[in-house]
Amino acid sequence: MGNSKADKCLDGTEKEKNEYQEGNGTEGGWPHFGCNLTGDHKNYGANPNSDAMELAWDNRLSISSTSAMRPLIRDDVVYVGWQSITGIGKLYALDANRGEQKWVAEYEGGALLPGSVMEDSIYAGSPDGIHSFSVETGELSWSFRPEGDWKFVGGVRGIDKLYAFGISKNKIDGLYAVDPETGEIEWEFRSSDISGLFAVQGDSVYTGGGGNIHRISKVDGSEIWSVPMGYGYKSGQIVANGETIYATGKSNQEKEEKIFAIDDSCGQMEWSVVSKDEKSWMGMAANPEELYVSVQREGTKNAYGTAEMIALDRDGGSRLWTIKLENMRYASVELGNPIIVGDEIYVGGLQRRANRSDIAYFNVIGIDLPEGTPVPGQTHRREIDKTIKISEEPMYVSPPSIVAGKDTIYTLAGGVISAMR
Repeated sequence: MGNSKADKCLDGTEKEKNEYQEGNGTEGGWPHFGCNLTGDHKNYGANPNSDAMELAWDNRLSISSTSAMRPLIRDDVVYVGWQSITGIGKLYALDANRGEQKWVAEYEGGALLPGSVMEDSIYAGSPDGIHSFSVETGELSWSFRPEGDWKFVGGVRGIDKLYAFGISKNKIDGLYAVDPETGEIEWEFRSSDISGLFAVQGDSVYTGGGGNIHRISKVDGSEIWSVPMGYGYKSGQIVANGETIYATGKSNQEKEEKIFAIDDSCGQMEWSVVSKDEKSWMGMAANPEELYVSVQREGTKNAYGTAEMIALDRDGGSRLWTIKLENMRYASVELGNPIIVGDEIYVGGLQRRANRSDIAYFNVIGIDLPEGTPVPGQTHRREIDKTIKISEEPMYVSPPSIVAGKDTIYTLAGGVISAMR
């Protein structure tokens, strides 16, 4: 009789099966850059109480930081890294309950960006390779340095492999599967404009490159499917959310940005949403029903920057609700990457004020799904449930990054890590 219609794609080809797993291995921690290897920025084991949240501790570290830096959390230890003003890479291990330093590792080769903490090692990228450090002492165990001239090398550790990306100075980037014990390359995938924010799900790795979104076999690095984004597009963040793969992309030629939703089984575009009014997609977090996106419009000489949070319906990309952030007087507002914790969304914010100290904070938004079927063009207006101030500084580089532990929200802003519970 053959396969049923449900087993085939619209073009009649067989669906590519994948073994999807729920990202339930975080156990209240944040062990990977995107919390889970899928990059969905959803913590499945945390339960902070935002109604009674206050500062538990903070620690000013001798590193700079931007919203691209994110702490990792495992076994009641917080790991933070980047570089000092002299360019020395630093990786800190802090007690999650009190913020006290357990150890600090230094690396003369430049900034250290933590990607994953697994078993007895933490893996951090740098301008010349990925390095494995002992979680107990901070001692350097081994380094993976792919051949080439790189701007930065980073990655995440899966159960069986280390997945590393290399951003090249010579246009052709690389994605590698590496033996986590020896640092030997098992396979490589080369393309221009490889996405550093790739995702790992089931038997595949998902990344952008060469104007396309690619699904790559974890076994041998072969390409399973490739979906074009459009003329001049370069991918940003990738999120694997079961049957749907989300990606952000930007085209300097077309002067536009899009969010793409791809059917994973068929490698076919389901829908795309174009940004409007010179707005940029700053970050995504996903659950099975919705995609939450922070949106930014940069300030100009004649106008202050604005920001908003939106929710998109998974099935068709219709906008379910919009929250427009309020600007303080003479200030531009900026947002970081949202995260999902239980039934709430957390997102770091920044009020960049003229001739006054900037204010870093985070917003809390309750997740409530609108009733009925989404209607294109009809958007439910929402408001922020609560805003919690972190600190003030003369100038921040970017909004704070934010992650969730068991009962604590951790933020990193201006080289200061804070714990709120």
